[in-house]
Amino acid sequence: MRMLPFIKKRDQGQVLVIFAVAIFALLILVGLAIDGTQLFLNYTRLKRAVDAAAVAAAIDFKKDPNLDIVDIDAMVNKMKQSAVEILDMQQVTDTVGINVYTCDLLDLHTDLQAKVPDFYLNQCPKSGEKKKLVYVQASENSPTNFVTLIGIHSIPITTNAIAEAAPVDLVIVLDTSESMGRDDPAFSLNNGDFNPAACNAAHTCQPLESAKADAKILVDGLYPGYDRVAIVTFDTVAQTIYNLGDPSGAADILVNKDPLHKVLLHDDPFPGKMFTSWDNYGNNAGRFNPINPEDRNNDGLDDDSSIGCAITDPNGDRWDSTTDPNHPIPCDNPLVLDAFDWNGDGLFTSGVGIGYACTPASSDTCVSQKWIADSNKNYIDPNTKLAYNPPLPISMVSTCTGCGIRVASNQLVQFGRTNAVWVMVFLSDGVANMSDTPQTFPYDATVTPPVGVNPAYYPNGYCGGHIVINGFPAPVSGGPPNYWMTYCQDNTNPPKRHCINDVPATCPPDSMPSTPPYSPFYSVLDYAKDQTDAAALRVSANTYEKPTGNDIAIYTIMFGAGLAPQGAPLLRYMAAVGDKGNRDEAACALYETDPTHNCGQYYFARNTYDLEQVFVDIASRIYTKISE
Repeated sequence: MRMLPFIKKRDQGQVLVIFAVAIFALLILVGLAIDGTQLFLNYTRLKRAVDAAAVAAAIDFKKDPNLDIVDIDAMVNKMKQSAVEILDMQQVTDTVGINVYTCDLLDLHTDLQAKVPDFYLNQCPKSGEKKKLVYVQASENSPTNFVTLIGIHSIPITTNAIAEAAPVDLVIVLDTSESMGRDDPAFSLNNGDFNPAACNAAHTCQPLESAKADAKILVDGLYPGYDRVAIVTFDTVAQTIYNLGDPSGAADILVNKDPLHKVLLHDDPFPGKMFTSWDNYGNNAGRFNPINPEDRNNDGLDDDSSIGCAITDPNGDRWDSTTDPNHPIPCDNPLVLDAFDWNGDGLFTSGVGIGYACTPASSDTCVSQKWIADSNKNYIDPNTKLAYNPPLPISMVSTCTGCGIRVASNQLVQFGRTNAVWVMVFLSDGVANMSDTPQTFPYDATVTPPVGVNPAYYPNGYCGGHIVINGFPAPVSGGPPNYWMTYCQDNTNPPKRHCINDVPATCPPDSMPSTPPYSPFYSVLDYAKDQTDAAALRVSANTYEKPTGNDIAIYTIMFGAGLAPQGAPLLRYMAAVGDKGNRDEAACALYETDPTHNCGQYYFARNTYDLEQVFVDIASRIYTKISE
């Protein structure tokens, strides 16, 4: 019985020892947990930072055109600098090492396979295709708290990331109508009869040449082997100078850095050469068909006997209204080209033959034939890959904005890469005054819905009208009363949009619907907007409309103040659709009456100095698109 107190005291001592050991072990576990948690948080922070650093390095890899891919040290150091800047921003400052690798430097990075085999084997393409892949690896010493008690003051952590900056598929679209030669000294000579042949040969047509030089700012910022560029021009028709998918074109553009030397100024026929009574601007503008002056009744043919005014004598005087007071509007001979008085003598002289073979060469007919031959020699029918047959007629207008949009969009749809950023930069100095015709965009009824321009209803495209003589033929119901719209421009103020659709409910909001196949009000402006929608519209305020456009970033440039009030609204519409894929023009709403104000993705350039700054800004915004 006397031993019990002794036993109780001994048990109490053992409990204290066990408790002390447990507390110590618990403190170690808590310390490890805290340090482990801190290690995990630091690793997560490092991983996020390295991910961002890899993206920055990948963008910088292709962004700086001054980097020489042969200078491996400069290339890697530049990317390392970008990566380090991002790590610093993420407060990762205790790095013990950072390495940057890219697949395209395999021949110079001989240790790539040994140091990062997974990246080399699983990511780097083996087919010769170049990809802007960058591998960034960074290490950091993660400080400890409790385990410093046992001499461990930091734990090294390492992580890596692979990033690929999206390549760019860029289409540059340039207006090459004759007004883009307005600064040439010869432009104002000869009463406005300007022939750009000399300045085209010398590459001195201004401001077109300056616009071409400024556009190279975009090209020079692209990276050979990764980015691609197409060049599209538009005047009477749209032409592709370089295809996105043309390897030889890509080499010429991105290696030789001279992508625009094939872009030439269009030669518009001088209105003053038209017979005065045929034109008669002063008394009743629009007495002629601006798309094809030889076609007086809008059927697409030179034979206009349906209006009861045919001349069969090749040399008959059809321009003196006193000869036949019943036909005050000049009659037409379907056998010859007789709308122009090229030598200005007031008399018509006929010739025999087609094109350059027409004789005598000085006759009005033969000069017209030569003009058609000259203007068509640079045009290729995209369907046949040959010259247009029959050749495109003499046209008094040459700003087919809708043509340019359509061809540029087709470049991206047909040749654009799914992993690339699609960009269209569209420059114009005028207002849309013509559309595609059945020749330039043939009607195809085999697809649903049909595409192309229906020759039965729109033989001259969407520039409606016809000549009326003594009330015959009667005006088209609801259409232009007698004559063509002046130079085919939609001058209604504000322009009312029209739509041709089998299901009117699916037309754009606030538009005037018409069912196919014919609408007398549908204009070249409507056509340009429809081509914009087809290219890039993805969202509509009309729930019944189902847009099928693509994700194309469209930047538009109004070049020059002369026609800015008329031309800017369409370019702003294009920029709005090409921004977020909808028709929301809120970015420019406050500047509706000021076409000189830059807003959204629309730019105004008064002169070539402004234009250079515009291209610099667009180039920077393209890189923003890449990093999004």
